Amino acid sequence: MPTLWDRRTGRVVSNDFTTLGIDLATQFGRWGNGADTYPEDLRAEIDALDARLGPAVNHGAGAAAGTGEAALAARATLLETFAELDGRLATRRHLLGDRLTEADVRLWVTLVRYDTRTNHDRAVNPGLAVYPHLWAYARDLYRQKAFKTTTDFSTFTAPGADVPDWHAPVERPTVR
Repeated sequence: MPTLWDRRTGRVVSNDFTTLGIDLATQFGRWGNGADTYPEDLRAEIDALDARLGPAVNHGAGAAAGTGEAALAARATLLETFAELDGRLATRRHLLGDRLTEADVRLWVTLVRYDTRTNHDRAVNPGLAVYPHLWAYARDLYRQKAFKTTTDFSTFTAPGADVPDWHAPVERPTVR
Protein backbone atom coordinates (compact mmCIF):
# COMPACT_ATOMS: atom_id res chain seq x y z
CA MET A 1 0.00 0.00 0.00
CA PRO A 2 1.55 3.31 -0.97
CA THR A 3 1.87 5.66 1.96
CA LEU A 4 2.93 9.28 2.28
CA TRP A 5 4.39 10.06 5.67
CA ASP A 6 5.98 13.00 7.40
CA ARG A 7 9.57 12.02 8.14
CA ARG A 8 9.88 14.56 10.93
CA THR A 9 6.88 13.39 12.93
CA GLY A 10 6.68 9.81 11.65
CA ARG A 11 2.95 10.30 11.01
CA VAL A 12 1.08 8.96 8.00
CA VAL A 13 -0.21 11.86 5.93
CA SER A 14 -2.14 9.79 3.39
CA ASN A 15 -2.52 6.24 2.14
CA ASP A 16 -5.31 6.96 -0.34
CA PHE A 17 -3.67 5.45 -3.42
CA THR A 18 -6.16 7.11 -5.74
CA THR A 19 -5.19 10.64 -4.79
CA LEU A 20 -1.68 10.03 -3.48
CA GLY A 21 -0.08 9.55 -6.89
CA ILE A 22 -1.94 12.51 -8.34
CA ASP A 23 -0.89 14.69 -5.42
CA LEU A 24 2.73 13.64 -5.85
CA ALA A 25 2.57 14.38 -9.58
CA THR A 26 0.78 17.71 -9.28
CA GLN A 27 1.58 19.15 -5.85
CA PHE A 28 5.07 17.88 -5.05
CA GLY A 29 6.70 18.00 -8.48
CA ARG A 30 9.55 20.21 -7.42
CA TRP A 31 10.71 17.54 -4.97
CA GLY A 32 10.25 14.67 -7.41
CA ASN A 33 12.39 13.10 -10.07
CA GLY A 34 10.84 15.07 -12.91
CA ALA A 35 8.45 12.34 -14.03
CA ASP A 36 4.98 13.68 -14.83
CA THR A 37 2.75 10.68 -14.27
CA TYR A 38 -0.45 12.73 -14.46
CA PRO A 39 0.08 14.91 -17.54
CA GLU A 40 -2.75 17.31 -18.26
CA ASP A 41 -3.30 16.05 -21.80
CA LEU A 42 -3.88 12.46 -20.56
CA ARG A 43 -5.79 13.09 -17.34
CA ALA A 44 -9.20 12.25 -18.78
CA GLU A 45 -7.85 8.98 -20.24
CA ILE A 46 -6.03 8.10 -17.02
CA ASP A 47 -9.19 8.70 -14.99
CA ALA A 48 -11.37 6.73 -17.42
CA LEU A 49 -8.96 3.80 -17.43
CA ASP A 50 -8.74 3.87 -13.64
CA ALA A 51 -12.55 3.84 -13.43
CA ARG A 52 -12.40 0.49 -15.24
CA LEU A 53 -9.21 -1.00 -13.78
CA GLY A 54 -9.88 0.02 -10.19
CA PRO A 55 -12.92 -2.21 -9.68
CA ALA A 56 -12.01 -4.91 -12.21
CA VAL A 57 -8.34 -5.42 -11.33
CA ASN A 58 -7.08 -3.51 -8.31
CA HIS A 59 -10.09 -4.37 -6.16
CA GLY A 60 -11.27 -7.33 -8.22
CA ALA A 61 -8.14 -9.47 -7.89
CA GLY A 62 -8.70 -10.11 -4.20
CA ALA A 63 -12.38 -10.83 -4.73
CA ALA A 64 -11.56 -13.20 -7.59
CA ALA A 65 -9.44 -15.34 -5.27
CA GLY A 66 -12.42 -16.08 -3.05
CA THR A 67 -15.22 -18.58 -3.36
CA GLY A 68 -18.88 -18.32 -4.23
CA GLU A 69 -20.89 -16.47 -6.85
CA ALA A 70 -19.34 -13.06 -6.19
CA ALA A 71 -15.84 -14.52 -6.57
CA LEU A 72 -16.80 -16.22 -9.83
CA ALA A 73 -18.14 -12.94 -11.21
CA ALA A 74 -15.03 -11.05 -10.05
CA ARG A 75 -12.80 -13.74 -11.58
CA ALA A 76 -14.56 -13.52 -14.94
CA THR A 77 -14.23 -9.72 -14.95
CA LEU A 78 -10.58 -9.84 -13.85
CA LEU A 79 -9.55 -12.38 -16.47
CA GLU A 80 -11.47 -10.57 -19.21
CA THR A 81 -9.73 -7.34 -18.23
CA PHE A 82 -6.32 -9.05 -18.17
CA ALA A 83 -7.01 -10.30 -21.72
CA GLU A 84 -7.97 -6.78 -22.83
CA LEU A 85 -4.83 -5.34 -21.25
CA ASP A 86 -2.73 -8.03 -22.91
CA GLY A 87 -4.12 -6.98 -26.29
CA ARG A 88 -3.57 -3.29 -25.56
CA LEU A 89 0.02 -3.90 -24.48
CA ALA A 90 0.85 -5.89 -27.61
CA THR A 91 1.35 -2.59 -29.43
CA ARG A 92 2.02 -0.10 -26.64
CA ARG A 93 4.88 0.29 -24.23
CA HIS A 94 2.62 1.65 -21.50
CA LEU A 95 -1.13 1.68 -20.96
CA LEU A 96 -1.60 5.03 -22.68
CA GLY A 97 1.15 4.83 -25.27
CA ASP A 98 4.73 5.91 -24.89
CA ARG A 99 4.55 7.61 -21.48
CA LEU A 100 4.50 6.13 -18.01
CA THR A 101 1.43 7.49 -16.25
CA GLU A 102 -0.48 7.16 -13.02
CA ALA A 103 -2.51 4.41 -14.74
CA ASP A 104 0.65 2.28 -15.03
CA VAL A 105 1.66 2.95 -11.43
CA ARG A 106 -1.77 1.94 -10.12
CA LEU A 107 -1.86 -1.25 -12.16
CA TRP A 108 1.68 -2.15 -11.08
CA VAL A 109 0.64 -2.43 -7.44
CA THR A 110 -1.75 -5.27 -8.27
CA LEU A 111 0.35 -6.97 -10.94
CA VAL A 112 3.47 -7.27 -8.80
CA ARG A 113 1.49 -8.96 -6.04
CA TYR A 114 -0.74 -11.10 -8.21
CA ASP A 115 1.30 -14.31 -8.58
CA THR A 116 2.95 -14.06 -5.17
CA ARG A 117 -0.02 -13.09 -3.03
CA THR A 118 -3.48 -12.91 -4.55
CA ASN A 119 -3.05 -15.86 -6.90
CA HIS A 120 -0.16 -17.61 -5.16
CA ASP A 121 -2.13 -20.87 -5.02
CA ARG A 122 -3.26 -20.46 -8.67
CA ALA A 123 -6.92 -20.52 -7.61
CA VAL A 124 -7.75 -17.74 -10.09
CA ASN A 125 -5.70 -18.81 -13.11
CA PRO A 126 -2.24 -20.24 -13.94
CA GLY A 127 -0.67 -16.79 -13.47
CA LEU A 128 0.27 -13.60 -15.32
CA ALA A 129 2.42 -15.56 -17.78
CA VAL A 130 -0.84 -16.63 -19.47
CA TYR A 131 -0.91 -13.07 -20.81
CA PRO A 132 2.50 -12.67 -22.50
CA HIS A 133 2.25 -8.94 -23.22
CA LEU A 134 0.88 -8.08 -19.78
CA TRP A 135 3.57 -10.21 -18.10
CA ALA A 136 6.34 -8.64 -20.23
CA TYR A 137 4.95 -5.18 -19.40
CA ALA A 138 5.02 -5.94 -15.67
CA ARG A 139 8.63 -7.17 -15.90
CA ASP A 140 9.53 -4.12 -17.98
CA LEU A 141 8.15 -1.85 -15.26
CA TYR A 142 10.11 -3.80 -12.65
CA ARG A 143 13.33 -3.04 -14.52
CA GLN A 144 12.81 0.67 -13.98
CA LYS A 145 14.69 1.90 -10.94
CA ALA A 146 11.67 3.56 -9.31
CA PHE A 147 9.77 0.27 -9.33
CA LYS A 148 12.61 -2.15 -8.61
CA THR A 149 14.13 -0.28 -5.66
CA THR A 150 10.76 0.09 -3.96
CA THR A 151 9.60 -3.50 -4.44
CA ASP A 152 10.43 -5.89 -1.63
CA PHE A 153 8.81 -9.24 -2.40
CA SER A 154 9.40 -10.47 1.16
CA THR A 155 6.88 -7.93 2.46
CA PHE A 156 3.91 -9.28 0.51
CA THR A 157 4.69 -12.79 -0.76
CA ALA A 158 2.47 -15.46 0.75
CA PRO A 159 4.34 -18.10 2.77
CA GLY A 160 5.56 -20.86 0.48
CA ALA A 161 4.63 -18.98 -2.71
CA ASP A 162 6.98 -19.11 -5.66
CA VAL A 163 8.20 -15.74 -6.92
CA PRO A 164 8.16 -15.68 -10.73
CA ASP A 165 11.33 -14.73 -12.60
CA TRP A 166 11.06 -10.95 -12.77
CA HIS A 167 14.47 -10.89 -14.45
CA ALA A 168 13.44 -12.99 -17.47
CA PRO A 169 14.17 -11.32 -20.82
CA VAL A 170 11.59 -8.79 -21.96
CA GLU A 171 10.72 -7.83 -25.50
CA ARG A 172 8.45 -4.82 -25.58
CA PRO A 173 7.13 -2.62 -28.35
CA THR A 174 9.04 0.55 -28.96
CA VAL A 175 7.37 3.90 -28.54
CA ARG A 176 4.08 4.09 -30.43
